[in-house]
Amino acid sequence: MNTKKYIITLLLLIIFLNGCNLANNNLISKISNENIKAVLFEREGGATTSKSYQISLLKENEELKNHMKGNIFSASNIWNLDIKWQNSNLLIISFSTNGDSDIYQKVEEFKIDNKVIKINYKEKQN
Repeated sequence: MNTKKYIITLLLLIIFLNGCNLANNNLISKISNENIKAVLFEREGGATTSKSYQISLLKENEELKNHMKGNIFSASNIWNLDIKWQNSNLLIISFSTNGDSDIYQKVEEFKIDNKVIKINYKEKQN
């Protein structure tokens, strides 16, 4: 009898913990530069959080996974988001904002694969 309770409790715990990670990343675009890529994606955090746009710098052979968050940029209520490489060490991120926009993260330098990438932002307010 105790074994049955243990198994049922364990199964319920697994189901509960599986449901806690409801985040989903939807790839919008990616652009490569040598062995590094900039990945723009929309992150949906589930029913209790709003969607956000996020950008990560990843190694060329690394894939975006649902548990990953943006490592250089994240924001909500923005539009016209665009990423482009100015050169091999400089990424340009441009976007439009208004009074309802929330910028959560804006990294200006990021080290990846023994290389420092500078990030410039072009923000237009409407």
